[in-house]
Amino acid sequence: MKIAFLSESPADEAAIRVLTEAVLGQSIEVHAPLKLRARGWPSVLNLLHAVISSLQYETDVDGLVVIVDSNGTPLHKQEKPIPCDPHCRLCQLLVRRDCTLSQLRPRAGQASIRVAIGLAMPAIEAWYLCGKYQDVGECLSAEQMAENRLRTTRKRLKVRAYGTDVLPMQLLTQKAVEYSNGLAASLAMLEARFPIGFGGFAAQIKSWR
Repeated sequence: MKIAFLSESPADEAAIRVLTEAVLGQSIEVHAPLKLRARGWPSVLNLLHAVISSLQYETDVDGLVVIVDSNGTPLHKQEKPIPCDPHCRLCQLLVRRDCTLSQLRPRAGQASIRVAIGLAMPAIEAWYLCGKYQDVGECLSAEQMAENRLRTTRKRLKVRAYGTDVLPMQLLTQKAVEYSNGLAASLAMLEARFPIGFGGFAAQIKSWR
């Protein structure tokens, strides 16, 4: 299976490759870096339509994986994105994905591309630290957001994960892959602690088997 990845940074994409392969339970072929590169949340949302269309018509890629940080936006509470919360990043991505997929023309000799989307709350570093700290989890993040402690929480997550909140991209990517390799053997725990953002994403990936 050939899969492309779209996220907010190269480090995030490298980590998600490892987790996607673990959820699938099989090796994957990683599509070359996308021509349309996303950096940050607005870029991911704005590029999603063009990326899906490009992969559908110009490649033989089977699936696209998209992961973003919630970064203080509401926790997704609906299985279906319509009607959606306009402030929820997962809702926005799901609506754009479904709208784009509904407009695609069939590919000759190959099924249409599949798109799985996940939301890391409040940031992907919380996934990396799953099981290492009791105050890391989706529900806890929602409580912290309600108490306006999110900025401090996100900084603390980065310091816990990397030893600093500022790290060169090469080292950031290396650490992200190391954490993901460790989590590959603890997917059930990750799904339990992050049932919406990771659990929902994992369910989409499992349907590709």
